[in-house]
Amino acid sequence: DYVRILGSYPQKSRLVGPVLEAVEELKTKVVDPRDISLLKLPSDEKNTAPLQIGIMGFGNFGQFLAARMKVNHKVSCMDETDKSSEARKMGIDYYPHFETNAFLRNLDV
Repeated sequence: DYVRILGSYPQKSRLVGPVLEAVEELKTKVVDPRDISLLKLPSDEKNTAPLQIGIMGFGNFGQFLAARMKVNHKVSCMDETDKSSEARKMGIDYYPHFETNAFLRNLDV
C-alpha cells in the first residue's frame, strides 16, 4: 500500500519513472502563459468519477484546499488538533490523528 502526497518531496530526493519522464518532456516545451489555466483540474469534469481526497493538516491552507476540492470530490481531513468544528461547518469528514487507518481507507489521493 502507498499514499500519494501532493507537493511532498523528501530532501535530497530525485524524481523517477513517469514523473521524471513528464518533467523532462516539459523542459522541452514552449508554453504560452496565457494557455495555462489553474482554474480547474481534469478531474473536475462532470463526466469523471469524484475522487476520495484526504487532506493531512487542516489549517488555513488545508481548509482552502478542501473548499476548492469539495465542489467536485469527496474530501476528508486529519489534524493533530481538534478541527472537527471547522470541518463540520465545511461539510468535510474529520478524523483525529489517532484514527489514521480509518482516514486512509479508500482514499484516491
